[in-house]
Amino acid sequence: MGPLLTAAEAKDPLRLQVVTKDGLAMMEVSSPDGTGYRIVKPGVIARFCFKADGEAQEKLPKSLLCDAASRQAAQAGQKIKADARPEGMRATSLKVVTRSTSGVFNYLGNLIYQQVESPTPYRLALTSQETRKNNYLRRGDNLIYVLKDQARADDLVQIEFDGATYSIPAENQGHSALLMAIVSQVLNLNKSVNAIPATSAIVVQ
Repeated sequence: MGPLLTAAEAKDPLRLQVVTKDGLAMMEVSSPDGTGYRIVKPGVIARFCFKADGEAQEKLPKSLLCDAASRQAAQAGQKIKADARPEGMRATSLKVVTRSTSGVFNYLGNLIYQQVESPTPYRLALTSQETRKNNYLRRGDNLIYVLKDQARADDLVQIEFDGATYSIPAENQGHSALLMAIVSQVLNLNKSVNAIPATSAIVVQ
């Protein structure tokens, strides 16, 4: 904000006094004419926001909602400030940890293993109000639904591995089709433009 200042102008005591009083800061910037200074207003904005309805909307700080009219700098960012949390969330913190492509495939592989090989099968269901609202296919709440040796002609996907047939049913697929589309995009983002094109091993219909 404001014009580009020279070093002498930036050091002016009266200007610095006004800048400090109004909560502004003097930032060094590069310009075609060399290094200069510009008065800026420091602030922090959230790197992400939440879409929430109903009960979830009441529990989250207003600054973290995607439709928030304004986000206070003290409440924004990757961690929720303690005094910004509503009652019941005073001891709650939020930290986003990104995963590598390998980590994503490893997580999904372990999830599928729990479904088809574990003595006590476990299926991860997405039951939040927002997820159910956007589940337009209405074919289950499971993140991914895989069966072993129960293939049918109308399956969404079938694959044979190590003498067994693994399949995703069309009717009870949950979010499997969407998940596979996202995973395919993540995989493509990690490919080099110079890589030799490969024939798709999985086709989602």
